[in-house]
Amino acid sequence: MFKNEHGNVSLIFALSTAIVVPVGGLAIDARWQASVQQDIKDALDATVLMAARDQASESEARTFFEAQLKGHSSPAGLELDVWVEDGVTHGRASGNLPTFFSGLIGINQVPVTAEAGATVVRRGSNCVLALAPDKTGVSLNSKSLIEANCGVHSNSTSSESIFANSQSVLRATSVSASGGAGVNSGSTISPAAVTSAPGIADPLASLAPPSEASGSCQFSDLKVDAGVTQTLRPGVYCGGITVNSGSVVRFNPGIYIIRGELLVNSHSRISGQSVMFYLMGDKGRTNFNSFARVELTAPKNGPYKSILFFQARDRNDDEMIINSDGNIQLEGVVYNPSSDLVWNSDSSGDGSKMITISHRFIGNSDSTLKINNPDDASDNYFHPMLKKMFASGQSGTSTRLVY
Repeated sequence: MFKNEHGNVSLIFALSTAIVVPVGGLAIDARWQASVQQDIKDALDATVLMAARDQASESEARTFFEAQLKGHSSPAGLELDVWVEDGVTHGRASGNLPTFFSGLIGINQVPVTAEAGATVVRRGSNCVLALAPDKTGVSLNSKSLIEANCGVHSNSTSSESIFANSQSVLRATSVSASGGAGVNSGSTISPAAVTSAPGIADPLASLAPPSEASGSCQFSDLKVDAGVTQTLRPGVYCGGITVNSGSVVRFNPGIYIIRGELLVNSHSRISGQSVMFYLMGDKGRTNFNSFARVELTAPKNGPYKSILFFQARDRNDDEMIINSDGNIQLEGVVYNPSSDLVWNSDSSGDGSKMITISHRFIGNSDSTLKINNPDDASDNYFHPMLKKMFASGQSGTSTRLVY
C-alpha cells in the first residue's frame, strides 16, 4: 500500500512539473521578449529623430541605432531599414529572438519588430491657426487647396481635427493637430500631420479693440452704387459698407470701424494700403462675393501693426466669407477668433505676408489659399504678439515622433 502511494505521488509530481515548468517558462520568455522589444523601440525612436533632424544617411542611422542598443540585449542579425517618404523619416527594425524555456515545446525563437516615424517641425512658424477646441478645426472639401511656406495647426482634440476631403490638398512646411488628422478620396496632407500636438494659445488674446470702436457713427448704411468709383476715409461706419457690382472703392490709410457687414458684391473691386478693419455688431463680418477683387495691406507700424481684419470676439455666428471666383490678395493678419473663416468655391487667395487666426478654417470646392511669408521680413513685419507664430528662417526647428 505504501509503495503504491509513493508511486502515485511521484507520478503526480512528474506530471505537475511537466506542466508547470513550460507554462512558467513561457511567461518568463514573454517578459524577456517584451523587455527586448521595448529596448529596440526606444533605440529606433531615437534613431529616426536623429535621422530626421540631421538628414542622416542609412549607414549613419545604423551606427547610431547600434550605439543606442549597446549594453542592451538584442537579437543577432537585427535588420534596420530607414527611409524618407512625404516628409516623414520612417524606421523599421526586425529580427528573431532566441527563447529559453519555450524550446521545451518546440519554440526556439520568436520574431521581434519595431516601427517608428519622425518629422521636422518649424517651431513658431504657423500661419494658419484654428482655435476651436472640438470638431474639425481645418477642413478642406472638394478639390480645395492650401499651399503655404509656413505651418498649419488646429487646436481641436477631435480625431478629425484636420481633414482633407475629395481630392483636396494641404501642403505646408508643417501640419499639426491637437487631435488627429485624416484624408479620403484622393486627398493629400503633406507633410504628414503631427497629431496629439500641444495646443497653441490665441497669440492676440490680449489685443484690445480700437478705442474708436466706442465712438459715434460718422457714416450710416454707406452704399457705393454700381459702376461708381469712390474713395473712403477712416471712421465709424454704422450699418456696414456695401460695394455694389461693378464699382471701385479705394480705402485711404487708417482704421475703419464697421458696425455691420463689409459686403463686396460681384465684379467690384476694393483696394487700400495701411488699413485695418474692425468688424463688430450685427453681421460684423466680411462677405466678398463672386468675381470680387480685393487688394488690401495692413499697417506697417502702430498698435495694429500687420493687423488687417480684426473681428469682435463676440461675433461667433458671423462667418468671414470669401465667395466663388473671388480674387483676393491680402497682406496682413485675418483675426476672427470666435467665427469661421470660409473660402468658397473657386475663390483664389494670395498672401505675401499673411496669418489667419480663426475659430475654424473651411475651404470649400476648388477654393485656393496660397501663403508665401518671406523669412527675411517676418520678424519685422508682424505684430510683436505674433513672434511665436512665425520664426525667421529655419532657425526654429524641432523633431517630433509621428508614430
